[in-house]
Amino acid sequence: MIKLKSLFFILLVFSCASQAGVGLSQTRIIIEEETNSATITARNDDNKSYLVASFITQQLNSKTAFEGYFVITPSIFKLEPKQRNIIKIKAITSKFPKDKETMYYFHSRNIPEMNKDDGVKVGLESVIKIFYRPANLIMPQETAFSGVKIKSTEKGVKLINNSPYYINLAGLYINKKSVKLDKKNNVIAPYAEVNYFSQMKDGSIKWAVINDLGGYNEYHGTIE
Repeated sequence: MIKLKSLFFILLVFSCASQAGVGLSQTRIIIEEETNSATITARNDDNKSYLVASFITQQLNSKTAFEGYFVITPSIFKLEPKQRNIIKIKAITSKFPKDKETMYYFHSRNIPEMNKDDGVKVGLESVIKIFYRPANLIMPQETAFSGVKIKSTEKGVKLINNSPYYINLAGLYINKKSVKLDKKNNVIAPYAEVNYFSQMKDGSIKWAVINDLGGYNEYHGTIE
């Protein structure tokens, strides 16, 4: 597999919360074992204050905080108009796997300030991925991204991730035609594989992988 190009730019990805004036400074959080912590900035571009509450879950659609692995400081705070606040996420356990990344979800709920003339206020939520990355993994991340194996199947193709990193796809193309991606198939876990439906089962293939900066790297190869 040959790397086609690397595009190191920040994706303009906005959630419903950021459209309302409150958002996060990045689209993913990477916690390295060496530091066991990371930060993210919440910003308020609106003209009213918001109550911001953050928590971490194991599953995307879970509403129950995952306890005992991380501490968020501050976890709840008031964000004034046109202001920013740094949120620190610290890993507090040694239970993480040492041979591969693990993935969680960071939730930021934003509730606008109420006054006596307001009706019911509906809070909005931003959700981004958190990756905990152990030290001394067996290969560089770039090798993992470029080394994805693609094999033909009865119903399409299978992407195989033989690395300790998560592969988060931004795009997949067979013979220059796009393959449908969704929340269920756009992430390939470490040492796992995912099947993709396609009427084309051979030829050239291109895949784009989201990098740590929120941009993406593109690669191409041939279906085996």
